[in-house]
Order: sequence, then C-alpha cells, then structure tokens
Amino acid sequence: MSAPNPVVKQLAFELFEEAERNNLPITDIKKDIGLNRSNATIHVKGNNLPLLGRRLVNAFYFVAHRDALEVEQHSAPLDYFKWLAGYDSTNHKYLKQTIRGVQQTLIDIQIENEATDTSKEQWASIPYIGEVYFTGGRVYFTVPKSLRRQLQQPKSFTYLSLRISNAFTSEYAHNLYERCSAFHFQGATPWWTVDEFRQITNTSELSSYDEFKTLKRKVIQAAIDQINELSDIYIELETRSIQGSKKIGWLRFTIDKNIHGKLVLSRPLDEDTFQILKEEFALTPNEISDISQCYDHDYIRSKIDFTRHRMELAEKKGNRIEYPGRYFLKALKEDLSLPKAIKETATEQQALQLHMEKSTQLIADESQSQTDRISIYLQSVSSEALQSLMDGFRKSALFTPFRKRLGDDPIDLDENKAVRAAFYGFVATTVPELFKQP
Repeated sequence: MSAPNPVVKQLAFELFEEAERNNLPITDIKKDIGLNRSNATIHVKGNNLPLLGRRLVNAFYFVAHRDALEVEQHSAPLDYFKWLAGYDSTNHKYLKQTIRGVQQTLIDIQIENEATDTSKEQWASIPYIGEVYFTGGRVYFTVPKSLRRQLQQPKSFTYLSLRISNAFTSEYAHNLYERCSAFHFQGATPWWTVDEFRQITNTSELSSYDEFKTLKRKVIQAAIDQINELSDIYIELETRSIQGSKKIGWLRFTIDKNIHGKLVLSRPLDEDTFQILKEEFALTPNEISDISQCYDHDYIRSKIDFTRHRMELAEKKGNRIEYPGRYFLKALKEDLSLPKAIKETATEQQALQLHMEKSTQLIADESQSQTDRISIYLQSVSSEALQSLMDGFRKSALFTPFRKRLGDDPIDLDENKAVRAAFYGFVATTVPELFKQP
C-alpha cells in the first residue's frame, strides 16, 4: 500500500487561502487543481445529478483521492470544500439537499461482454459517496469501500481540472467535458445512438428534446460552445443518418487539444521531461501527473537541474542522495535553488565556496540591513556599472541554476526572488565593503 502524497493537497489549500484573501473563485486562480478520476466513475449511463451535484462529486473525490485506502473518514474545512465545488452561496439548505442527492445517486457500472452465460456478467451499483457530516466548520465524509481503490489507484483514469469543470454553467457541458476528456487519447468518442446520448445527458425523459434539431441546438451545441471556449479540449460533432433516411441515428465527438481555451494555463510536460521524472527520479505516473498540473513546465525543469547539481556535488564528496525523487519533490515544494541550499553545500572550488557563504549569510540573516545596503548601493550606481555587475553575475557559478531557464533573456530582479537573492549574493562578494560593519 503506497503512502499518501500530501503535495497536491497542501498546494491546493495554500491556493485556497490565497484566493480567499483576494476573494477569488477556484476558476480564477493561476495554478491548476485537479485529480486523476477513475474512468469507471465517468463512463456511467446517466444520473440525475444537477450541475452542483457533479461539482460536489469532484470535490469529495479530490479531498479523498490521495489517501482513500489509508483513511476511513475524510475531512476538510467547509469553506475550502465549497470553494473546491465552486459553491459560494450561504444557502446550506440547498447544499445539503444536493449532497443527499449525490448520496442517493448510484454509479451503475456494466462491463459489456458477448457471453450469454450470466455467471460471467460483471455489473456494479455503488453510491458516489457515503456518510456526510457538517460539524465545527468542517465537512466529514466516507467513501464506499468498493470505490476506494478506484480513487487512489485507478487502472484507467482521466485528469479532471476543477478550475475548468467548475467554470461550466451548463450541466450538459460539464457532463460532456468529462466524457470527452476520457476519450481524448483516442481522438474521438465512440459512436452513440441518439437514445444512448440522451441517456448520458439525462434528457431521455424530456419530450421537448425528442426532435434532434432541438436537442442539437439546446443541449449539444450549447455544451460544445462552452467546452471549446473555456477548456483544454476542442470538440466537434459528427453525425450519421439511419440508412435510407435523413433522420440522425448516431453521433460522436472528435476531440483535439485546445491551447486557446480561456482557462488553459501552461503547456504539458514534454516526453523528455516525463522520462527524466519517471526513470531518473523514479516518480510514479500519478505523481508526475500531479506535478505537471501543479507547477509550470519551466519551473519543473529548473528543479530537475537543481537536483542533478546537488546529486553531482554529493557524489564528488563521496556521498549519495539515496532518493533523488524525494529530494526533487522537496525542491519543488520549497522552491530550493542554489542560494537557498548554500549552507548545506560544500564545493571543491574556493571561489564558489565564498559565493555560497556570502549568499547564505544574506538569506539567513534575520536583519535586513545587509540586503538594504545592497539595494541602496544598486540604486546609486550608474547603469553601466549595474550592467557590468549583471554580466559578471551571468558568468558566475551562482547563475548556474537559472542559466537554462533564463538564457540570454533580461534579468528581472523583481519577478524572481530566487534570482534576486543569488544576484545580491554575487554583489556581496564583488563589493565586499558592503559587509563591513559601520
């Protein structure tokens, strides 16, 4: 049994706290939050959940999905849980009513087979969620035992972004987005009969949609428009007529990547980065998926470079980083870079040792006097002198962790505090009188 991974949960809660201070919904944050949801809980032939109910399922599963096998009862601050579900109302009567609806809705899983022997039939009917409590400003809930492995160790899964799925105002768009996302790797959904599609979208009992033209306009096209405008996938409708008739009998959706969706954040990991994380750092596919959704690609590459650098230094000293994957995750979470790790690192080069000692002193010093001196000094020098310092910094060992990411791009000291700390460390060793006590 694998140990729970707290990285995603902690990052999500930190994002919530920041969003709460700025009164931002989950759809407006600038990092993604989501989960690998089992396809068995997505490919369900219809349920009567409203839009909020669908969002609540994802919120419950997000809270539980990393330790579903280890934890019997899950909990989260109620405000945080509501934020995950995109529910900003104080109408808890409706919230509780919708949760009861989720509890009463069953995941009907039918694994198709051609055998007529009923002893080989595979079928399950499972509630989405178990008991739910509100108390002390928190929500407590349980996950049905038969679903726990599907949450934590799904064999087949789809990454679902809570930022994106919570942005849909149509339950049809929400439903179709999850379905199409699960088939993204195939490039298209299966061909569904119109009746099957109406079961999927819970429109079978609505006679107003019996005419395909109305179904297309009010359900299908409305969902397509929202998905293509907001999300990371772009879908188009294809139809087939019944033979010998103009009546539409089947439909499917082609699916492509959508880099222009309003809520798309950054590019996914490339194959090279994925292989490094998997082979070199021994991370699991689930961990890599979480990382790719939580952190920017360039930030991930910078921490790969940093971890490799630390491993090389350790080898030179006759030591060894036994678990590079763990160290890499620490570097991601704590934003470790060369200046922050200086006091832990001893190198063979005397010059680099001096840089490290000075930068560590600058960062660790609780007083801001040294930093203030450097800041005042930099404001007083000419533009030529400042450029000369910048050029020297680029050639120094302190710039090494940033060289691949920044290259020859201009250095913005206000944008990246790690780069600023490294530059200040360089200035401290280049202008030693700044550190002389008055």
